[in-house]
Amino acid sequence: MNAPLPSHAAAPEGAAPAAATGLAAPAVPMLQLQLSLDDVNLLLEAVGALPFARVYGLVGRIQSQAAAQLQAHPG
Repeated sequence: MNAPLPSHAAAPEGAAPAAATGLAAPAVPMLQLQLSLDDVNLLLEAVGALPFARVYGLVGRIQSQAAAQLQAHPG
């Protein structure tokens, strides 16, 4: 399996969130991927095998972005 992409904004385990410390959160690099609907569904299926508490936010963001794009391009 491929190694995960580095997360430069990840806080050390047990560290307080930036909001709790009064510090500004570091900028998180954003990626824009172009995947087929089949690829996205496969990705969601794979992510769905992980614990819900760990992936629910990611699944929600993927579904929200996909829904917006599919509404803009029906067919």
